Amino acid sequence: MNDAAEINFDKGGYQGDAVEEAFKPFTTQRMPFWWHFREVLRASDRASPHWRTSDGSVLPDEGQRELVGVSLLNYAVYTALAEAITFLQEIEDELGLPAPVGPTSGSGFWRVDGTLSTGTTSTYQQELPDTEAGFPGRQLFQVRRAWKALYSSLYTSFNALCNIVCVVAGKKALLKKTEPVWNYTPKNAIDLVTEAGLKPLTEPLLRFKQRMEIRHHLDHYWLIWHTISHGKLRFDSDFAKGRLLIRPEVELSLGIDAHQRALEDIEGSAGDFNLIYRQMAVSNGFLDKYLHAMDWKIDYSGYGPPHAGQRPLP
Repeated sequence: MNDAAEINFDKGGYQGDAVEEAFKPFTTQRMPFWWHFREVLRASDRASPHWRTSDGSVLPDEGQRELVGVSLLNYAVYTALAEAITFLQEIEDELGLPAPVGPTSGSGFWRVDGTLSTGTTSTYQQELPDTEAGFPGRQLFQVRRAWKALYSSLYTSFNALCNIVCVVAGKKALLKKTEPVWNYTPKNAIDLVTEAGLKPLTEPLLRFKQRMEIRHHLDHYWLIWHTISHGKLRFDSDFAKGRLLIRPEVELSLGIDAHQRALEDIEGSAGDFNLIYRQMAVSNGFLDKYLHAMDWKIDYSGYGPPHAGQRPLP
C-alpha cells in the first residue's frame, strides 16, 4: 500500500515551519500519516480558536493546554527524527561516503542542505580542541559522536510518540504525574496497547524498542567496540546490550557497517511511525475517538484545498 498516494500533498494544505518543510521530501514519502495527524488535529503551539467543545464553543484553557501538548509532542517526533537524519549525514561527510540524493537512489534518502550556526563562540568553546584542524583520532571521535547522537535523537522521537499513544489511544491525561511532573515511558505505551489488544500499535512499538538497544547500551553502559576500516565505521558483530569483552583480540569481530545499520534503523523507524500514525489519524481512528471521548471537536471551516472546509481525508 502506498500511503503517500492516499494523501494529497499537491493541492495546498500540509504546510509546516522551516524545519518541517526542509525534511518534507523524506517524510511525505516515509511517514505521510504524521502529516495527516498534524492536519487533522490542526496542530498549534498555542491556544487555537479551531479547537472547540462539542457545542461549538472555543475550548477552555485546560483543554487548550492538552491539545497544545499533543501538538508539541507531535512536533518533537518529527524534529528528533530530522536530527537523526542530520547526524547520519555528518557520518557520511566525515567518512566521505557518497550520499543518496533522491527517492530512487540507494537508500532513498534525501539530504538536507544548509548549515546552522549561532554566529558566536563562547570562551568554553575556544578552550576545546580544534576538531577542524585535527588531533589524533579526530575522525573516529567525530563519527562516533554523530553515531551516538543519531540514536539518542531516534530515542527522543520514540519517547514523544509513546506519549502521544498514551494520551490519544489510551485517553490518558497529558502528564502522567504533575507533582513532580512525569511523562509516560515507552514501557507505559507498550503495556497499554498490549493489554488493550491493539496489535497494529503493539508490533511497530516493539520493533522500534528493539532498534534502541544500541542507544541503551551507549547511554547507560560503555562504548561499543568499533573502528573505521576502509572508509566505513564498523562495530561488534556480536553486539548485545551489556556485552563486555575482556579479550577483544580473540573475541571481537568488527563486521557490522554502522552507517548502513543506522540508515536502515532510520527508515525502519519512519515506516513504523507511519503505521502508528495511520491508526491514529484516519477517519474514526484513535484521534477522532479521543476527541469524542473528551467532548471536543475540531473546527475545519475555512480549511482550504484540498480539504474544502471538511475533515481531511482519509
